[in-house]
This record gives sequence, C-alpha cells and structure tokens, in this order.
Amino acid sequence: HMRLAVLFSILFGASTFGQTPELVIKKVFDDLIISVGDSRIPRPKVKLVWSEEFVAAYFANTNTVEFEMKAYEICRSYGKDSLNAMAFILGHELGHVYNDHGWLKKFKSAYASTEFGRELTKAKIMVDTLSIYESQADEFACYYSGVSGYNTLGIGASLLDQIYSKYNLPSKMKKYPSLEDRKLIVSKSYENVKDLLLLFEFSNYQFVQGNYSMALAGYNHITTRFPSREIYNNLGVCYANLAIELLPKDSIKLILPFELDFTSRLGNGNERGFSEDHQENYTNLLIQAKYSLKRCIELDPGYISGWANLSLISHLMNEKEDRDYYSNKVKRLVTSNIETSLYHHLNGVYAFLENDLEKAKTEFNEAIKLGSNLAEINLEILENGKVHSSPSKSSEFIVKSVDEVRLQ
Repeated sequence: HMRLAVLFSILFGASTFGQTPELVIKKVFDDLIISVGDSRIPRPKVKLVWSEEFVAAYFANTNTVEFEMKAYEICRSYGKDSLNAMAFILGHELGHVYNDHGWLKKFKSAYASTEFGRELTKAKIMVDTLSIYESQADEFACYYSGVSGYNTLGIGASLLDQIYSKYNLPSKMKKYPSLEDRKLIVSKSYENVKDLLLLFEFSNYQFVQGNYSMALAGYNHITTRFPSREIYNNLGVCYANLAIELLPKDSIKLILPFELDFTSRLGNGNERGFSEDHQENYTNLLIQAKYSLKRCIELDPGYISGWANLSLISHLMNEKEDRDYYSNKVKRLVTSNIETSLYHHLNGVYAFLENDLEKAKTEFNEAIKLGSNLAEINLEILENGKVHSSPSKSSEFIVKSVDEVRLQ
C-alpha cells in the first residue's frame, strides 16, 4: 500500500499545481488525516492564509491548522518534493494535536515564529519539554506522511533552513530550541521512524504473501508507537486468517471477503481433524482478531472495513446476532459502489453458508454489478463447485504488482 501510495503521490504531484493552492493543501491534509484514522477527537480543519507570521500553526479555539501562502511557495520551490514538504509541515502540526500536547489548549502552536516564543514564555514550558514535543511532532510527521505516500524522510532539515532564511528568523529564539537543535531533532526523528516505515512496508508485503505470523509481528510492533485504524484492522485480519488455517481442509468453500485480505484460502487448510487443541487455538485467535477490530472502530466508528471484518469474525465465532448487527452497520455507512458491493458480498456469503443458494446468487450478482471481483469468484464456486480459471485480479482493489512482483 505504501508503494502504491507513493506512486499516486508522484502522479498527483505532476498535475496538482494546475489546481488552486487551497485544494492542494486540503488534499495533502486529508491524506494525513485518513492515515491517522483517529476520530476520537474532532477532525481538525485546514486553511490557507496570507499572513507571514508563523509558517503553519494550529489554533485550538477553532480546531484549525492554518498554512501560510509564503510557506506554500517555499514548498513549491522543492519541485518534485513539493507535496512532501507540505506533508511534513502539516504532519508536524497534526503531531501536536494528536499527541495531546497540553499547552495547545491555551496557546496556538506554530511551526516557527518569534511570537511563538513569547507565547511559550507565558505557558512556562521548559525548553527540554518543548524539545520532546517537537521530536514527537516530527516523528508523527515522518511516519504518517510515509504511510500516506509522501516521502518526507530527510527533507526536514533542509526545509527548516529555507523557512528560517525566507522568514528572516533568528537561529536562536527565546524559549525555543535553536535552529541547529531543531535540525538535530528532525534528524533523530528521521532515524527513529525510518525503520518503522520499512517494517510497515515489510508487514504489508508479508500480508499479501499470506505470511500472517510475520505480518502480525510487524503490525503489533508498530501499534506500540503509531496506532491507527488500518494497523488494528490489519491485525484483526491477520489473526482471522491464522485461525482459518487451523480449520479442516475444505471446511470453508468460499473466499471470505476480509478487507485487505488479498489471498484465497481455496485448496489450503489443515489435513487433520479439528482437535481440542486446535479448537482452543482457533478460538483464542478469533478473540484476538475481534479485540483488534474493536480497537480499530474505536479509533474511527465510520470505518467500514472494520465493521465488515467484525461481521466475518462474528460468523466464524458462531455469533449470528453480532454478525448481523455488524453487517447492518456496514449497510448504514456505505457511501460508494465498492462499499455497497461489500455489503451485498457479505450477505451472499452468509446466505450460501445457510444453504439459501438463490439468495446467495442474487447477492453475489448485485456485488458483481458494483465491481466486486471476489464475488465473481464466489459465484463461480457456487455454480460450479470450484474456480476454473485464475481470476484476473487478486482482490477488490486494482492491484497487480508490488515492486514488480506480481501478486497473482
């Protein structure tokens, strides 16, 4: 996903500047907010302003990040890295917001300004404490920019030099780390996050290869630093697939449409009987899956993938009432054809498993009309008992390869 998002960022960057600066900033900001995926606090807004005082700042009273046009032009000067520069500054401000740095409730934050130093004096914050806050904000910017498809690693120090130069800021400001200290903070943040981003990419790769234990280890480690709805969703699906691998062969004849699950369980499965030990392991894995997915929707109650996956987990746990409740949540939240197709696909799977084959066929056909490739495969299984040819696409998403490795 990260590689694909980077590709999108490059393509987007090539055509973006035909749009208004407001739309460009909003696009980058929205990408970051989506990657954070935490709706427990009110979603911040972004606004492009014409002042030349603070580069970018978060105003708690209006819950708005303001981004100055002058800062926008500085980012523009980075050419192909323009969007990356914007993502770093915006990500830094969001880092203060989502890390709940307490002084924001009374004072605005600012990426850099002499006025900011005066406000910090009022707040009686020690420079060492502020350095920790800035470090957390920079790490937040590096990580969530990276998973949004923006390559901000290594850009921070150069960007600070440009900002201090263009804004005529002194290298040392009262109550604020010096320019050299800020650059050192950025450099350390880069090193701290670089390995996590590689782990994120590695875990995604292991996931699409079906190496769920490896992916699970990676995602679990990432949650200790940067929990997000997608990571918890992926954890839940990993646990679910590990549970399914314990089932007797051919016990699940359809492909369960777990969101982000690019692999088919067809032809796999345990050759042995389902022993008591297997039953206990199976149950424990599903409990872990449900816990992870509940954390996912706690972060974002509007996240359809999380509700759909909870419905499937509940089915595997023989909790029909919960299964239907979560499926109905999907129905209430859908806003696009692909989301509606997921709802019909779920209904088709459940109808098939309850031996209502006519309803299953109807639901699969509805999902197919709306673009579901997995429903097309499941319909073929329903009608023919097996898949006769390899599907043209390996998921609901139009993904053919990662790093020139064909997912098929």
